[in-house]
Amino acid sequence: WTLQIDHQKRMIFSTDPIKKRLFAYSMDSVLSNTLGFAPSFQIDLRKQPPQKPLVLSDSTILDFRENYLTGDSFAYNKINFQGDLIKPVGGFPSSSEKISNYQESAAYAGDLNISEDGSFIIRTYSFTDKIEKLDLNGNVLKTYHGPLGFEPSFATDDLGGGSSRVRPVKNSLKAFVKQAVIGKNKVYVLFDGKDFYRDDEQANILLEFDLDLNLKRILKLEQSINSFDIDFENNVLYALSVDYEDHLIKYML
Repeated sequence: WTLQIDHQKRMIFSTDPIKKRLFAYSMDSVLSNTLGFAPSFQIDLRKQPPQKPLVLSDSTILDFRENYLTGDSFAYNKINFQGDLIKPVGGFPSSSEKISNYQESAAYAGDLNISEDGSFIIRTYSFTDKIEKLDLNGNVLKTYHGPLGFEPSFATDDLGGGSSRVRPVKNSLKAFVKQAVIGKNKVYVLFDGKDFYRDDEQANILLEFDLDLNLKRILKLEQSINSFDIDFENNVLYALSVDYEDHLIKYML
């Protein structure tokens, strides 16, 4: 499931991976509760089953590409509003670890978010602490690698009968949690940096960047969180606490 807010067009986009559709809602209708939250339009994505589709300012969609099905090394699909593939774009980052073509989609899993003005994308990774600034065709404009500088390490298990499973190896680290939050001049990402196979999902390190991915601050929160958003006008972070179930917590930044 994904949720995206387009501030320029005042639209909210929501993906249903079961129905394989992307629903678009008018922000004004949602706020006024008119039409019972009926979508303004919907996009059928059954031809290109959705992963984490991101609606772009040029009225196209960028989504992760499951390249183990195709055998290529493109990282993303560019899709039109009719649900058709325009073309595969972008690539995976280089790594000091050996990552096979079959493993790339899993090893470089992560999240996408688009800037408020729709001009660039921030791409975060789940198994390497790299963050990328992309153009709307998935090309890398800037990369940040840190704060620990680790790479993904994956293995492929033969399950028999012609099937297999791709998984992180023991002692793999979890990198970034959820998508980046992007303001007019700042980017925030939630960093984990601990063992992927541990029993908890605690993350309380927040990295602050400028829009060119220059690291400005590392903030350690008193409580672990798993989802957050930021009121940039008042410089306030709102988050769901992991330490206290269903608690909404607030931090002044």
